[in-house]
Amino acid sequence: MEISIQSTPFAKSAASDIEIKASNIDLLDYLSYLSLPPGITVKDLDLNLYAKADYAEIKEGHDLSVRGRINLLNADIKGENDVHLIGFPDLEIVLKPSDVLKGNIHLDTVLLSKPVINLSRDEKGQLNILSYLPAEKPEPSEQQDVSENQEGVETQAGPAFSISLNLGAVKEGTLVYEDVSNPRPFKTRVSPLNLEISNLTIGEQIKGRYSVDCRTEKDEDLASSGQFSVSPMTVKGDLHLNGLPLVKYAPFYEPFVGFDIDK
Repeated sequence: MEISIQSTPFAKSAASDIEIKASNIDLLDYLSYLSLPPGITVKDLDLNLYAKADYAEIKEGHDLSVRGRINLLNADIKGENDVHLIGFPDLEIVLKPSDVLKGNIHLDTVLLSKPVINLSRDEKGQLNILSYLPAEKPEPSEQQDVSENQEGVETQAGPAFSISLNLGAVKEGTLVYEDVSNPRPFKTRVSPLNLEISNLTIGEQIKGRYSVDCRTEKDEDLASSGQFSVSPMTVKGDLHLNGLPLVKYAPFYEPFVGFDIDK
């Protein structure tokens, strides 16, 4: 790991910059300091990192700009009973210059390459991934921008964060899905799975564009693209399906219909 610091503490601007470079860091040596969800085991995970931070005092206050790149490599994550949850060779996150003190985060790319993900639903209909997430905490009855500290002095809440993402993508992914919540079990394998999210903004509103295309082990093809927003939830786009064998999905619809589809 290399760390470089340059500073002018006696200048009016007190300008400083910090640069950090790291490669081939085995994160297993550091995960013991983190609190992982019960049942989750990380078998392998490496890190490459480049980060640069520039600080200066300006007329309006303080300016802190951060940019860099993170690569998480060779991930192998297991669940209970050593069941595979997710693995991937590379997750790359590129951060464009971002004014973190003002709460502005600008992501250039988030690229997940060739992930293998195992999803399953148990007899109660719960997804295996959700069982590892912490329980939701109840929301406070009132949210105030101005709070009072222990000394009784009012303090203004920090700036709300806004996030922009130029391109997020899953490339050549594989999704294995098994569902035993219905009387007849269901299993499928989706590969390749390609997903892109572009022009994403997260702030007062969440919106962006998407495209997805994938194929199953039965040569079913799905492709869709368009735009979406949240609050209210809206999706506008097109959807193309090809070679969809309805009988394959009988476990989901047969409890609600009075006939069988053989082929």
